[in-house]
Amino acid sequence: MSKYILSYNLNSISYGYEKLPAQLNALGSALFIYRGLWLLKSDLNKNTICEKIKTSFASTDDFLLFEIEQSPLGTLSAQKYTEIQQLLDE
Repeated sequence: MSKYILSYNLNSISYGYEKLPAQLNALGSALFIYRGLWLLKSDLNKNTICEKIKTSFASTDDFLLFEIEQSPLGTLSAQKYTEIQQLLDE
């Protein structure tokens, strides 16, 4: 399975973004990191994921999907790092 980071900038408060978590989980295992950032583990390639999630965003929104090879480092809480490691180790 490949690992991805999804980063996005939402420009429309009224758009129905509540479907994004379910849509990401339908594509693999998804973990909310914080607003605008998700970790996704999936058997699908970047192009397929990109096409499938486009409907979750308004036409004025921007998003980037990165494939990652290593676990991220930073200053998140120990609990969040545990959740990330559990997802990556599945």
